[in-house]
Amino acid sequence: MILPAHDFPAKIDVYLVGGLGFGLFLFFKGFGLYRKKRLIEDTPVMAARSVAMGLVQVHGVAKGDEPFPSPVTGTPCFAFKVEIERWRTSGRGGGSWTHYRTDQNGCKFYLADESGHVLVEPRQAELDVPRQCRRQVPPSMLGSLFSRGDDDDSPGPDPDTGALPEPRSDDDLLQYAGGGGFFGSGRYRFTEYCIMPGREYDILGTCVENPQPKDENDRNLIVKGQNEATYLISSKAEKQIESSLGWRSALLVLGGSALTVGCAGVLLYRAGMF
Repeated sequence: MILPAHDFPAKIDVYLVGGLGFGLFLFFKGFGLYRKKRLIEDTPVMAARSVAMGLVQVHGVAKGDEPFPSPVTGTPCFAFKVEIERWRTSGRGGGSWTHYRTDQNGCKFYLADESGHVLVEPRQAELDVPRQCRRQVPPSMLGSLFSRGDDDDSPGPDPDTGALPEPRSDDDLLQYAGGGGFFGSGRYRFTEYCIMPGREYDILGTCVENPQPKDENDRNLIVKGQNEATYLISSKAEKQIESSLGWRSALLVLGGSALTVGCAGVLLYRAGMF
């Protein structure tokens, strides 16, 4: 559709205001990542048995007696996050994936190191872990004919136990997404992340008193704090986390600043203020 010439100035102003707002969003998000980086740098890694009340950082192996199957691949895990996208069609037969909803849940597990273990409540944590799978339902015809591709990378056997996960059927996943029955329900894409038994993780969170300790060595619990909202579970080493947060924060702050200043300058120019 071609807009009348007199509509273009108004449209440009709307785009410039939108760009100004988006630039400010990127700018403050970058500062949030920089603050998280400084928290990690300023919080030393402690032995699991020696954690004290307050903000702590612990590194160890995830252990527990009751892992549960993840929603997409059926992988035994202690926590998961599933990003669900839905295909939105546009004009001329095109379209794009748009965020539909996020599902995240988990159960308590222990993070163990050489000194002992500490209980972790993962349900409100930010998960910085490798993608477990990305799966499209119904599957792409092109992917079915030639390869699994990027939209169907369900994992193979567990490298530690050799056990095969039990992935959900297409119909189950459509029900899970809220799309109803298999037919006529649209296309969805599921991206899954998992906290799995036997894997190493670095956790930055708030240590509180465990309300239901099993013994004297089970008195601490790591959760999302009420005063300090930062709660991160990562499969990366501490230096990797700091490096990743560093360049991401710099990129967002610089990019957000440039976009904000550029859009504000053009708006002021169009308003005849300089």
